[in-house]
Amino acid sequence: MSWFDFVYPFLMGCALFIVPGLLVVLPLRMKAVDALGLSPALSVAVSGVSAIVAPYLGLGWSLWVPFAFGVVFAVVSFCVSLVVRRYRQADHVGVYSLFKISDLWFYGAILLGGLLSGLNIVTAIGSPDYISQSFDVNFHINAIRFIEEHDNGSSLYLGAMSSADLEPAFYPGVWHGMASLIFEASGADIVGVTNTMSVLIGAVVWPISILHLARSIKNFDGPILLIIGAASAAFVAFPLMLMDWGVLYPNMLGIAVLPVGIAFLAQFFNLVYGEKISLTQILCLGFFVFIGITLSHPNVLMSLLVIMVPMLLTNSIVAVKNYSRGKIKVVFLVGSLMFNATSLGVIWYLFGVVRPDEEAGIWGPSSTSAQALGEVIANAPMARGSGWFITGLMLWGIILLLTQKNRLIWMPLAWGFIGFFYISARSRAWEDGRYWFTGVWYNDAYRLAAVLPIFAVLFIGIAIQFAITRIAKAGIWKPVEQRITWFNLPIRLITLGLIASILVTYYGQNSIAMTQYVKDIKGRYQISQTAGQVSLDEMWLLRNLDNYVPEDDTVIVIPHTGAALAYSISDREVTERHIFNSPNSDVLMIRENLNQANTNPDVCKAIDDLNAYYYLAFNLGDIYDNPNNEYIAETYPGLEDVEEQGVATAVARAGGAVLYEITACD
Repeated sequence: MSWFDFVYPFLMGCALFIVPGLLVVLPLRMKAVDALGLSPALSVAVSGVSAIVAPYLGLGWSLWVPFAFGVVFAVVSFCVSLVVRRYRQADHVGVYSLFKISDLWFYGAILLGGLLSGLNIVTAIGSPDYISQSFDVNFHINAIRFIEEHDNGSSLYLGAMSSADLEPAFYPGVWHGMASLIFEASGADIVGVTNTMSVLIGAVVWPISILHLARSIKNFDGPILLIIGAASAAFVAFPLMLMDWGVLYPNMLGIAVLPVGIAFLAQFFNLVYGEKISLTQILCLGFFVFIGITLSHPNVLMSLLVIMVPMLLTNSIVAVKNYSRGKIKVVFLVGSLMFNATSLGVIWYLFGVVRPDEEAGIWGPSSTSAQALGEVIANAPMARGSGWFITGLMLWGIILLLTQKNRLIWMPLAWGFIGFFYISARSRAWEDGRYWFTGVWYNDAYRLAAVLPIFAVLFIGIAIQFAITRIAKAGIWKPVEQRITWFNLPIRLITLGLIASILVTYYGQNSIAMTQYVKDIKGRYQISQTAGQVSLDEMWLLRNLDNYVPEDDTVIVIPHTGAALAYSISDREVTERHIFNSPNSDVLMIRENLNQANTNPDVCKAIDDLNAYYYLAFNLGDIYDNPNNEYIAETYPGLEDVEEQGVATAVARAGGAVLYEITACD
C-alpha cells in the first residue's frame, strides 16, 4: 500500500475541510484570505452540527449532508448580512477584493507549513497501512466503521459503540464523522483513511488556522507569514505528539482549529493590531466556531476558555486606561468591567463542571515541578528535548511582548497560564488538588503541551519581525535601492524574510528533538512481530479474516489485545468494540464461561443469540502494564484453553494469532 493510493481521499478531505465552511463565510463578503482562514474551523462546525441534526430529519450520514448544510447556513449568513447592511451601516459587511498580490505570502505560507508538517507526519507514520500502536486506536478506527455501518455520525449517538445494546451516549465525534465520510465515499482502506486524516489535520487545517490567527492579531509583513508557516511545523508538541500519544485524534482536530477561536476572542475584545472584522462577523461566525471546537473535544473548548482569562484581564486594564484618558465614558467602563467579571464567573463555573469523572483521569504526576517548568521555558514538552534556535526565537518574542506593554500582552500571559496547567498536570500530587486543576484534561499533560505551540509560533513571528525591521534600517542597506518591488515591499525586507524563513525551516526540521521524535513515532506505528498493539501476524489475520468468517457472523474478542479491530479492518461484528464498554448478559456469559460450553447450555444460547461462532485470540501487547494481565484473566476466564477443553478448533493461525471456530454448539 502506497501513500499515492490515498491522493483521492486526501483531495476529498481537503474539499470536506474547506468547502462547507467557505460556503458559510462567503455571503458575509469577507476577504478571500479571511474566508480561507476561517473555512476549516467552520467546516468542522458544519460537519458536527449537521451530523447531529440529520437523524432528526430522517437523513443518513452521507457526503452530501455537510455540503447541503453548508448551503443552508450560507443562506442564513446572507440574510444576516442583508439585515446588517440595511440597519447598521457602521457595522456593514463591506465589499472586498478577492485577490491582492500581497495575499500570495499567506497562500505561500500555508503551502510551506503544510508541506513541512505533512512530510513529518507521513515520515512518522511510515506506511498508510500502519496503525498507531496505542491504547485508544481500537475505539477511533472502529468508530469510523460504526458510523458508516449505522449511517449516523451524531456525537449524541457515537457513545453507543461502547454498549452492547447500542445505548446512545455523547462522545465528541466530528473527527470520526468526517473520517467516515471520506472512507465511505472514496472506498479506500479504513486504516489508510485514518492516517490520511492525520495528514489533512497537520498539513491543511493546522497551517491555515494558525496563519489566520497570525493575520488577525498583528499586521505581519508578508515574509513574516512565510516564517510563521515554517515555524508551525517546527514543534514536536503539535501535531506530532497527539498522533503518537493516546492516540488523541479528536484532540488533534480540536487544537488544529483552536487558533481560529482564539482569533475571534482577540478580535471581540479588540486586543489585536491585525486585520479587523466586523462585530457581526465575530458574533455570527465565532459562536459557530465555538460549537465546532466543542464537538471536536470539550476539553479543547476549556483550553480556549482558559486562554480567554488573560484576555479578560487585559481588556479590563485597557478599559480603565481608556477611561482615564477620556477615550470612553463611565458607562462603557462599567459595562466592560461587569461583562468581564461575569465572563470570569462563567468560566470558573464551567471549569468545575465540564470535565470527565474523576475515575477517567487516571494519569498521575510524572516529573518534578522544576523539571516541568524547565520543559515549558525550554520548549521541551514531556522531556522531548528542544531546538535551541527555535526556542531562542520563542523566548525573545515573549520578552519583546512583556517589555513593550501593548495590548498583545495577553499572549505571553495566556502562554504562561496554559504552561501553569501543564506544570500541574506533570507534577501536582493528587492530595494537592490535582483533579481540580487538571481534571478537565483527564490530568493528561500531553493535551496541554499540544496547546503551547499556538503561541510559540506567533512569538517567533514577532521576534523575527522585530529583528528584520531593525536590520532593514541599518546602514548596510543604504547602497541598496529603497524602491518598492515585488509584493509592494522593499527588496531588503523580502531578502531578510526569505533568509529567516530558510533558517527557521532548516533548524526547525533538523533539530535533534524533531528528527528523533519522528523516528520514535515511526517505530510505534510500524507493524512488526513485537508491535505494542497489533503484530505482523495478527494484522495478516485481520486482513484475511473475511476468508474464514461469514459476513453476518460475530467474532468473540478480548479488546485489549487489538482483536477488536476485526470490526473495522475485517468488517466483521465483534463482541466488544473497545476496551471500555458495557457488555450485555450474552457477552458476559461468553467471556466468563466459553470454555465450559460442553457442559453449560447457557453458553451455547448466548453464542446463538449473538451468532458468535468464532473467537479471535491475539496476544496482549506491551502497551499494557502487567496488572492488565491479571485483569484479563479475571474478566475473561472463559476464553482460556478453549481448544484444550474441546470447545473450539483452530481454523486459521499466524504465529501466535489464532482464529478458533466454536464447535461445542454445533
